[in-house]
Amino acid sequence: MPSSPSAAPVEQLRDNAKRLEAALSVGLANPTIKAVHELRSSTRRVEAQLDLLAMVTGLPSWKPAADKLQRRLDKLRRIAGKVRDCDVQEKLLKDQDRALRSSPEAPATLDKSQSKLRKKVAKNRQRGERKLLAAIEQQLPKLARDTEAVLACLKPAAE
Repeated sequence: MPSSPSAAPVEQLRDNAKRLEAALSVGLANPTIKAVHELRSSTRRVEAQLDLLAMVTGLPSWKPAADKLQRRLDKLRRIAGKVRDCDVQEKLLKDQDRALRSSPEAPATLDKSQSKLRKKVAKNRQRGERKLLAAIEQQLPKLARDTEAVLACLKPAAE
């Protein structure tokens, strides 16, 4: 018996939700640069899958549950985005090949300025990391519950 056209997107949503849950657990245990990036990427994958499912016609009523899930994903992604921004800024400030400092146009105070900026970015990352960890702890059980609610609504389409 052929599966319905919406079955594959529903299964993909389930897989992406599991991946997100794993990323959240890893991020909670150790919010490294890679873990924060994976967390943001995973939220995007789930959101993309929800967008894809929104285009499928004939699905049972699932929008209210999906909207609730979307709000939780938005919140987590925004907070993780601030931490990720700090990671990117930190990488840009490293200037490992000393290209900026060795250029003839570089001001004499560049080293000092970069050092100040690195400290500020590190402080911002620590603050963002604390907020992210608190948000993950608060949102993880709710996110799992809301994801299951969406999947339960979509179960007839998957079958």
